[in-house]
Parts: sequence; C-alpha cells; structure tokens
Amino acid sequence: MNEKLYEVLCARERRVVYQKKLLKKYDLPLLSITLNIPGAEKDNEQIRKIFQICLRAVKNELRKNENTRCLFEQKHFTAAGPEGFFIIKGLSEKELKKIAISVEDVHPLGRLFDIDVVSRNGHKIYRKDVGNPLRKCIICKNTAIDCIASRKHSRKEVIKIVREMINDFVSLKSNLNKA
Repeated sequence: MNEKLYEVLCARERRVVYQKKLLKKYDLPLLSITLNIPGAEKDNEQIRKIFQICLRAVKNELRKNENTRCLFEQKHFTAAGPEGFFIIKGLSEKELKKIAISVEDVHPLGRLFDIDVVSRNGHKIYRKDVGNPLRKCIICKNTAIDCIASRKHSRKEVIKIVREMINDFVSLKSNLNKA
C-alpha cells in the first residue's frame, strides 16, 4: 500500500476514535468538519484557508440560533486534511444537520465542505434523515454516490473542477477586496 494512502487511512481511523471519545465525554451531538479534496495533497496553505472559511460559515449559521452554545471546539491538521470538532448544546441532531446542509448547499465553496453530524449515540445523521436529497456530483447533476460508485468521472477531471472552483472563489474574493 502507498505510504501516503496508509497515513490518510490511519488519520481517518484516529478521527473516528476521537469522535467516540468526545461523544462519550459530552453526551451531545457532534459536528465533525472536513473537506472533500480529491488527490494526494490533503493539507496545504490553500486547503487550510478553505477550511477556515468553512469553519466561519458554520459558526455564523450556529450564531443565528440564540439557544446554541458551543461547549467544545478543536481543530486537527492530519494527513487526511484539516478536521474540526464541535460539541453543540441547544440544537437537536436534525437541526444541526439542517444547518450543515445549508452551509454545504449555499456557500460558493460548500461542495468542498463535508460537515457531518454524529448523534450522541454515535450514529451519523444523513441528509435523508431530515428530508433532503443526496448531494449532487461536483461535475454533473447525478447524485455524487452514483458517480463515485460507477467511476463516471476520472480523478483528473474531479481535481480539475475542484481547482477551478477554488481559483474562481479566490479571484472573486480578490476582486471584491479591490473594489
């Protein structure tokens, strides 16, 4: 097995262990935030900036509910990419999932955000659990899971689209800052 792939898989296993530890300690829902970045490069300056943008977007949405309190927040930077962990009090698991979906679906870089909600008993809350359709493919209008399973798009094609999405966002932000 490729050494880089092995490091990524180990980092993902550590994430799951850490999530279980947090759930046991707090007995509250967990927001687990990562990025959908294709390719071997999972952590660099640009990826960390995108991650910070995601965290800000999530925090902004959480602040809209005055009953919400963040009891715990932590970031890790691993071979699998940046990870964020939030223990949230004041919202149900389904309410948290709706917030996560809103950020993923509305933000210009939202397709790169992977905001999972894990219930206090350790079960992942899915889009269908709150009446939302599956995520769309980053390239076409099919569901992402169908395109991934059928390998409809090449890795190269997906990486190209992600880079274009990031570059477009950076250019737009840069132009807005000049105005």
